[in-house]
Amino acid sequence: MPKKVLVADDQIHIRKIIAAKISKAGYTVITAEDGQEAVDMAKAEKPDLIIMDIMMPRMNGIDAIKILKQDPDMTNIHILVLTAMESGDKEMEFANIGINDNDIITKPFSPKELLDIINARIGEE
Repeated sequence: MPKKVLVADDQIHIRKIIAAKISKAGYTVITAEDGQEAVDMAKAEKPDLIIMDIMMPRMNGIDAIKILKQDPDMTNIHILVLTAMESGDKEMEFANIGINDNDIITKPFSPKELLDIINARIGEE
């Protein structure tokens, strides 16, 4: 059964690029347009990994991650942060919600490098 990845980003072209790259690699992809939708989709779909943009409408990625990390059913889900913010801007806040430097991908990013990170986190054994 293919592993499931949730891509949460308010920019449709980012969602499409990521979805195309990782679905071609054999992952099942679901998408969300904002943090609230990401939380709802994660709870309903139980993905193996979430790629979460930070700056989104309705609910930002940091608040969405906080909600997900508090849910006992979500504790085993890997979360990668996708951000256009300069490194260091939110480093402490990311650390406080359990996101380390290895889980932060800065925009612009290489879809191949993103796929390599996904494979390292949840790739088939």
